[in-house]
Amino acid sequence: MTTDVKSLNKLNISTDNFVYKIDQNELLSNRKFGGVSWTTSRKFGGVSSTTSLNSLEESRIKVLRYIFKLILQNLSGFKLWLLMGHSAFQPDNRISRYKNRKYWGSMKAIGVNEISNSGALYQTMLITTAGFKCFIAKELSELSVVSVVKALSEECCAYLAVLPESTDLNEIIETGWIVGYGFDKDLLGRISHANGLLLRIIGEFDDIECGFVAIGDDEELLRKIV
Repeated sequence: MTTDVKSLNKLNISTDNFVYKIDQNELLSNRKFGGVSWTTSRKFGGVSSTTSLNSLEESRIKVLRYIFKLILQNLSGFKLWLLMGHSAFQPDNRISRYKNRKYWGSMKAIGVNEISNSGALYQTMLITTAGFKCFIAKELSELSVVSVVKALSEECCAYLAVLPESTDLNEIIETGWIVGYGFDKDLLGRISHANGLLLRIIGEFDDIECGFVAIGDDEELLRKIV
């Protein structure tokens, strides 16, 4: 596949590597995790912040399209999912519950509603004494790349996941995940148990390179998606 997307992989990211510098607190102690990164160099068209942000989004779109092609070509029986949820607890009252009764519907403000309605959608609500959080898993197609990148860029509590078709997505999202700059360890554990990969965006608005990184403990899967 001819492209200017650069791929790197490392079967043990707990050691020094150029794929992803992970905090040991993000990894489960009884498993060896590997990673794959896909990045492209951005072309800055000017000095304005708007131009930089557009360049960042366009670069992420290019990389995600490349990842989709890899999945279609090399990973028969796998699907790509958008995992998204509330980053903060919502007040547990009648008004809040009504507004968030369908978390998918509450995502219109950031353009997630533009993602194709085709494909499966799973939703759950996590209720605690602090309030509640809603989480969703949305099956993706290559046609939704632009809207997915917009959602990932604007929503901090979001990931992508490559999972076998037989995966029970209710089990993946039922306990939610927390927001952070790295990977949620519990979510990573559930994804790995399902023999999948967990992905997040890398590269900020002033970085020359940007793209995605995937982490998992299935070495065969990590080799196939490079």
